[in-house]
Amino acid sequence: MLPIDEMVNLGETLVNLESLKEKVTRPSQTIGGPVDIAVISKGEGFVWIKHKHYFDLRINPRYAAKLGSMVQSDE
Repeated sequence: MLPIDEMVNLGETLVNLESLKEKVTRPSQTIGGPVDIAVISKGEGFVWIKHKHYFDLRINPRYAAKLGSMVQSDE
C-alpha cells in the first residue's frame, strides 16, 4: 500500500508515459497534453493536486468578479 502522495506521483507518471508513447508511435488520440490530477479519499474527499486553467481570468472579467464575490461571501 503506497502513501497518497506516492500514488499521485505513480498515476501522473503512468499518464505521462502513455502520452510519450502516443508521441513516438502511431497516435490513437487516447491521451495527451496537460492533465488534471485529483485525489479522492475517505477522509478529505475530492482534492485537486494539479488543475490546468482553461482560460485567462483577465479576459473573463464577469467570471473573475463572480469568483471574487464568492470568496468575499465565504469569509
